[in-house]
This record gives sequence, structure tokens and C-alpha cells, in this order.
Amino acid sequence: MERIAIRLTSALKFIQPYIPLIDSHMVNFFTANLWETLVPLRLKEEFNDFTDNVVDIFSCAASGDEKYKELSRFLQAVTDMNIAEEESLSVSQAKEILELGNNDFKRPPLGEFMSKKKSHEVEVLVEFVAALTHYTGVTHVVEVGDGKGYSSSLLALQHGIKVLGLESSEGIIHGAEKRKTKLYKYWKSCKKGSIPDFSFTDSPHRQAQTQVSFNTNIGRCVQHMFPEDWPLYSIGITGLHTCGDLSPICFKLFLSNDSSPLPRFLINVGCCYHLLNTSKEHCEENPTGFPLSSMMKQRNFKFSRNARMMSLQAPPKMFHLQKLPAESLMYRAVLEQLLDDIFGTGNQIERDVGRIGVKCENFVEYVRKASIILNCHIPMDDDELRNYYKYFEPFEKKLHFYFMLRVVMAPVIEAIILLDRLLFLREKGIEKSYLVKLFDPVISPRCYGIVAVRDDYHTHNLPSPLN
Repeated sequence: MERIAIRLTSALKFIQPYIPLIDSHMVNFFTANLWETLVPLRLKEEFNDFTDNVVDIFSCAASGDEKYKELSRFLQAVTDMNIAEEESLSVSQAKEILELGNNDFKRPPLGEFMSKKKSHEVEVLVEFVAALTHYTGVTHVVEVGDGKGYSSSLLALQHGIKVLGLESSEGIIHGAEKRKTKLYKYWKSCKKGSIPDFSFTDSPHRQAQTQVSFNTNIGRCVQHMFPEDWPLYSIGITGLHTCGDLSPICFKLFLSNDSSPLPRFLINVGCCYHLLNTSKEHCEENPTGFPLSSMMKQRNFKFSRNARMMSLQAPPKMFHLQKLPAESLMYRAVLEQLLDDIFGTGNQIERDVGRIGVKCENFVEYVRKASIILNCHIPMDDDELRNYYKYFEPFEKKLHFYFMLRVVMAPVIEAIILLDRLLFLREKGIEKSYLVKLFDPVISPRCYGIVAVRDDYHTHNLPSPLN
């Protein structure tokens, strides 16, 4: 636990000078003169010598290219604050430490039912959950935020595990039922080898519509949906990309003494950090979703919504695709300056134009559509708008560079959020809690899961990569 606290302290100390950078909004790049006010001087000076496109510059600098000395130093400092290999476990390492074995199940291709990203996530998670279920002797798995029921259906089909999916949307549950029927027919048609025979007549995968909260009693949910198994059952909690506060809810339900029986394990992969409740005016019914740990609360630390939104960026994927930011990023920043020039900086006009950029071929079209959404008149003809935009075009590379400076900070922000969660579990006495890199970050950017096992059920002395 002490090492986690030290690691968090280092990350907080590193990120503090960059808080204005990650708190800023690209919309204000020109209106707030963000390049001059927030980019470190040495990076600005070195930028003047850059000739390549920005993504190439960052890719080369990340590999230590001497041509980009200052940027390389900056990126290395950022990388040092990311979650390091020694601070997390690979799937195979987690299986070894937890003595889960290395069962290699044959799987039919799932591309017909889900995207490559979702297929990758579901296959990895299902095998890990199945192994952990057997290790802890759990009889029923509760999937929080079950959504379309991909992983929960496969747990039932492939491993015969009884699964309760909790989902708040009636429409999503209805769609999941249809999808489950199709998946079962497909599964039966292509099962072979080590894939076990399976009967779906008693439906081991069941879904319940409920809004999961900090006060939900998981044990009662299972009792209600699987009455035939009461009271001889035990439960584990899973959540794949649980949105916003649903992740901290999972942690608190795992730790709660109100559920009978107590959950034996937790596997949670979070997402949508920008939706976390960070209000200081929290109460029993609506606790904060970040921070969770006592150490972070004592420091009174929290990220702004902009910073948490930035944490969702995916530098590995961006570098892999070698793709520049969308043109609409520039359109929106120039539009903001245009609105200031026309209506004044103090004007309270609502300026949310949504994602219209994907449908616009040029700046003129962008402005015309934006003016309709904003219900305001732009007193400029097309030629005037083109000339206005042309004035800002030489600054586009700086805008891209600024955007990338913020993007590469994303893993540091996510590391702080995840380490806070891990520290929270350790503070509560859950020694068998681990940060596990479940997925390929290029395929699935939110690749880290937190795995926790209650000490009460096994006497194994499990080591930790980060105590």
C-alpha cells in the first residue's frame, strides 16, 4: 500500500504544473492565446524547427529521435508517470499469481455478432472471469452494466456459469434477449472439440432491469432472479467498461457488508471518467466517484471535467494509425474567435454546436450549419469567411501540436484515477487486489482492469507487484 501511495504522490507532483494545460479546451485555442500562455518555452522554441506533420513528430520524439530533443524529454517524463509494467500484471501473470491455470478454450469466431474491439475484450474477459470463478468457488456472477450481454452470454454458453446481468435500460435488455437467442443458435451450429455441451432450457444467463446504485443489494438481486439456488450460492462481480460512477459503485458493492453472501471477487474495467462525480458537496446517497482513497481525499485533489475528458484519449492508437486530428478541431477554434469578433467576448450566446464537423467539407459550410444551431446571424458572405479562415491556417500546425501535448497526458490522468482505486481497496484491507492489463491498448484503449479477491475464501499468500 505504501508503494501505491508513493507512486500516486509522484504522479500528482508531476502533473500539477500541467493542470492548466489539461484543463484547457481546444475551443479556446485562439481566443485565450493558449499557445503563448500554456506551452512550455523550450517546446515552443524547438517547434520552430519542426517540418514534419505533428503525429510523425510525436512518434519520432517518443522513440528518442535527437532531432526532437526537448519534446523527447517531455514525452519520456510523461511516460515515466504512466502505469509501468512492474505496477501492473499481464493476464498470464495474474493467472499465475492467482493460480488460475492456463486453460485454452476453443472459441468460434464472434465477428458476426460484435466488432473486432468487442470480440477481443469479451474473449479475454470471459476466460479470465471463468478461471477466477472456479478459483473462488463462485456459483453466480453478477455483471454490472450488462448492456448487450456479450460477455455474460458467453460466460453462460462457454462455461456453464450462472450469470445475472444488471442493466438499467429496458430497450437494451430487450435487444440483448434477441441477440442471446441468435448467439445460442450460432454457438450450437459451430461448437466442437473442447467447447462443452450446453442446455439453455433453464437459462443460466438472466437479466434484470435495475438502476445499480451504492445502495443496491447484490445478494438480494441474485436471490430474486435465481430463487431455486437460494441459499446455497456465492457471487462475484464483474463490469466491462462500466461508465462513470458505475465503477466506484462496483468497488463499494464489493466491499459492502450489506450483501449476503459477500461478493468473493471483483473484476472491473472502467470508462467515461468525465462522468465521475467529483463534487465536494457529496452525501451518503451520492458519494464521490473520484477520488476514492483516503489519501487522495485528504489532499483534496480532483480533476476538472475537461481533464477527465482528456483521459479518454488514446495515444497508442493515435500513433499506430498515424492520423492527424480532424479538421473540425480547427474549424471549431476559429469559429469561437469569429463569434468573439462579431458578438464580443462577454456575449452569453450558447455556443455548443455539437459534432457537425464530420458532415462539413469546409469552414464556410461549418459556419453556416453552426449559425443555424446557435440561432445567430453571421454577417459575412462566403468569400469573407474563406479569407477569415485563411488568416488562421498558418497556425493549424501549432493547434495540432497543442492538442497532442494534451493527448499524451491522458495515460497519466488515467493512471492517477486507477491507482486511487487500487489504493482504496488496499486501505480497506483487500490485499489481493491487482491492476491487470487485460486488453491490447491499440485495440481497446481502456485496457486496464482492477481485480480483487477477498482474503476470507482462500489462504494463498499472493504476492503483489505494487504493495
